[in-house]
Amino acid sequence: MANQAKRWCVAATAFLFAGQSGAWANVTNEPHQIDYDALTIEHAELVLAPDGVTDKAYVTVYNGTPDDMAIVSVNVTGYSTATLVSPMAKSKGFEQVPLSDTYVVIPRKAELDMGQDTVFISLVRNSGPPKAATMTLKFDDGTSRAVPLEIIAPDSAETNHHHGEPNRE
Repeated sequence: MANQAKRWCVAATAFLFAGQSGAWANVTNEPHQIDYDALTIEHAELVLAPDGVTDKAYVTVYNGTPDDMAIVSVNVTGYSTATLVSPMAKSKGFEQVPLSDTYVVIPRKAELDMGQDTVFISLVRNSGPPKAATMTLKFDDGTSRAVPLEIIAPDSAETNHHHGEPNRE
């Protein structure tokens, strides 16, 4: 089972178009320019939970490169533990795997769109709720992207990300 967890990978949950690159990605919920050939972090959000419950992070990453890319580690300032959470097939509930034991594959020319009902990152705080946080995603090609997390109140929904619909990008 431990070996399975280490080799477990999650393919992109949505195949959409995206865009914008850089070591420090400009993450915004506003409409953005499209660069189909880049690895792009389009949205990065942190939903704060009530005290005693772990916070949730949702990211949208477009892989416009000609190769599959894998997220091999995630670090968030102010947090000690990151766990990948995904729904279990044919059952109710979620599977939780520490991000140190797994990786997330984003197929070439595809998008990983994390969400409450698909796959997301559960985070354990070091202390009280953050006023600001940065998430660093490391990829299997040795590159990394650091992005500021937009902090969302517990009763707010994460961004509904749909290209081609300007009101929902």
